[in-house]
Amino acid sequence: MTCGDRAIGALSVLTGDRGEPDDAHWGFLRDVVTWTEERMAQAPPPSGPGPAESGGERLRQALKEVSVGSWDWDIGTGDLIWDEPALELYGTRPADFTGRIDDWMRIVHPDDLAPTLAATHRAIRDRTVYEAEYRVRRLDGTYGWTRARGRATYDEHGTPRRMVGVGWESTPSGSARDALSRAVRHMSDAFLAVDTAWRITFANLETERMLGLSEDEIVGRVLWELAVECDGVPGLERLCRKAAADQRPTGFDVHSPGKDRWFHLRVVPGPDGHTLYFTDTTENRRLEEERRAAERAATERASRTAELTAALAKATTTRDVIEAVARRVLPPFAATGFLVQEVEGDRLHNLGAVGYSAEFVELVDHRPKTRHGPAWDAIATGGPVFLSSAE
Repeated sequence: MTCGDRAIGALSVLTGDRGEPDDAHWGFLRDVVTWTEERMAQAPPPSGPGPAESGGERLRQALKEVSVGSWDWDIGTGDLIWDEPALELYGTRPADFTGRIDDWMRIVHPDDLAPTLAATHRAIRDRTVYEAEYRVRRLDGTYGWTRARGRATYDEHGTPRRMVGVGWESTPSGSARDALSRAVRHMSDAFLAVDTAWRITFANLETERMLGLSEDEIVGRVLWELAVECDGVPGLERLCRKAAADQRPTGFDVHSPGKDRWFHLRVVPGPDGHTLYFTDTTENRRLEEERRAAERAATERASRTAELTAALAKATTTRDVIEAVARRVLPPFAATGFLVQEVEGDRLHNLGAVGYSAEFVELVDHRPKTRHGPAWDAIATGGPVFLSSAE
């Protein structure tokens, strides 16, 4: 760490048997050093007789002014590690800490949770530094502002594994609070805040668009009463009350019959109310169903092909081949007839047929080559020809 043109300290990290830090770890450590230097530069002027004593006093003063806690979050399992300063910063007694990400979600102010989660997802997706400023609940029930900074690490396949970082107390400016409010107001998911009586206290623009109502028509209404008026979600009250009773963030898929839409709803309980946000998953569900249908069709095709291959291996005559193919080709198309012909000079000769009348089979046998004969057109072009009638 430096101050002006001189070094004033060093940051030491014990890694144990994990070996040398990777590039992501080094980037995170540089961020910590940068943050420390900035905080020390903001500390009051040093006092004392000598340069060494002044530097030490400056560092002690900086540490008194801010409580810095570190955290380590396993993205895959949800396991969370807080050191002692982090427990104090986030108003959590050691006995109450479960080591899960839910411990953090419970102490974040309901109005700040959605934008903070969005910042986390962006940092992981874009492989950038995670930075956020939000309020957390203290042990005395009040809220205080904190800042957090961290970075995710990834495995060799690019899958995010962990996010590590630090948090410290903050006193945000009015502009920061305004920016946070705007972010929630314009976020892409529908976001609601309700009080303990489930009356809506805040709704963002996406909620207004989804319900087709203005903010004045939404705020103050009981959540499920409003949902019923807007052709909402059956069972919404039961699901939300259960999430609140469990006192843990809960997500579930819900269907809106009136709009024929599917949503993923997440309810995050809080001491003074709850936050809810909806993500429209209708299109994702449609694409998933199409994918499953394509997989089923591919499986059926493979099965029919395997059956046909086995049947053809047993066929000894042309008639055996025709019947084996017909039994496996007609059902998928709900077809009733199957005819196979071969070229003999300038005529088409029947090899076999299933499902056609004897008169029709005789009619098409030994047909001469014509300019617009359907079967000859298929032979000439090498592509299928579809006819809408027997005539």
